[in-house]
Amino acid sequence: MAQAVAVVVALATVIGACGGSATEPGSEPEDRSSASATPAPGSAGTYVALGDSAASGMGIPPEEGTCRRSERAYGPLLAARHGYTLVNRTCAGARVGDVLGTSDVQGPPQIDGLDSDTALVTLMIGANDLGYAGLLAGRCAEDASGSGCDPAESQERVAVRLEAIGKELRVLLDAITTRAPQARVLVVGYADALGAGPCLAMPLTRAAFAAAAEAVVDLNGVLRSAADDAGAEFVDTYDATRGHGVCDDEPWVNNLITGGDGAPGHPRSAYHAAVADLLDGHLS
Repeated sequence: MAQAVAVVVALATVIGACGGSATEPGSEPEDRSSASATPAPGSAGTYVALGDSAASGMGIPPEEGTCRRSERAYGPLLAARHGYTLVNRTCAGARVGDVLGTSDVQGPPQIDGLDSDTALVTLMIGANDLGYAGLLAGRCAEDASGSGCDPAESQERVAVRLEAIGKELRVLLDAITTRAPQARVLVVGYADALGAGPCLAMPLTRAAFAAAAEAVVDLNGVLRSAADDAGAEFVDTYDATRGHGVCDDEPWVNNLITGGDGAPGHPRSAYHAAVADLLDGHLS
């Protein structure tokens, strides 16, 4: 049960973000970050990357700073391919308020990186605000029958939090378009971090597992709706990452054993390469 709690808590910041616990990265998408056709840095303008640890590449070497930003996260990969000058403001643990500036937990707001010359913005945020792992972990393990596990009650709490996240996202997106009126704004959805389960690496009850998976889909729905209202573009990564969750045969998301490729419960480099490919195609 302790392992189940730890894995689910770690996945709170992934939500998209179960193979065996020792599975190493499987077949990975082609990494085109250093392709010969890469434009010169700065030729396409300034790109500002905003978001949480699922965007920062936490745990993927080489990374730097307390925000755990990796050079192999999708932001740097995308910037290199298109010749953008990257302003990377992603930060592990970030919530909507940390991007907007209504929270002082992480210091200066991420949107301070924007200005009238910004050409591209990507935003992946909301998983930490949802905090869905805390609603399920510890009471819904497969061997915890009679412990008071109530996925239905958890879903009610998720619904309340999703409504609040939606309102805050709309304020954030308005602020982004005000600060960067010329920018193309891409709201990036979360991946299918869990996959087909429950499994040994995620031994929740079926009802609890289903509730966690549904929370990801619902959060993506809130992100899509907020993007549509703001005139931004929503990029769906959920379908593109199906079959690569913790409970799948070729996971792009870690459980407790990482092999040095991403933090526990966080995306691996294969995930970031796949998202970079998806964003590359979307921009093209």
